[in-house]
Amino acid sequence: MKASEFCTSLFFFKKVGMALLSKVGGAAGPLYGSFFMKFGEPAENKEEVDFEVFYNMFKVAIESVEMRGKAVIGEKTMVDALRPGLYAFTKAIEENIEPKKAFEIFVEAAKKGADSTIPLVAKKGRAMRLGERAIGHLDPGAASSVLILETFRNNLP
Repeated sequence: MKASEFCTSLFFFKKVGMALLSKVGGAAGPLYGSFFMKFGEPAENKEEVDFEVFYNMFKVAIESVEMRGKAVIGEKTMVDALRPGLYAFTKAIEENIEPKKAFEIFVEAAKKGADSTIPLVAKKGRAMRLGERAIGHLDPGAASSVLILETFRNNLP
């Protein structure tokens, strides 16, 4: 993608992040707000957004979610999907897997991570109040994270 095309996208991601931050309640607004506000930063001042920059966009966005939410794998949060996905994405890149396939690996690992939340008791967010009643249910943040990644995947050029 050329920088001239992406400048609008950088503005778009920041606007999406701000809207989520200010309009969505609970933990999701600030977490997804942080994700999208950070997402475009690695592409700033780039002539083109190549696959390495695209990878870094996800890396910094996911790290911002982890930092803001102070969450780790196993706490029944969106991090249970995003972090394993990023690990798999990183490994695929290190193994020189073709970019679209590497992104598919990212999405599939995120799905498995989201599914791993089903038997867990939530340790963060509103679901924490449910205690053991949360067992047997997919974490909404993990599920919505997968939907976002699938949307990116389905719209890759």
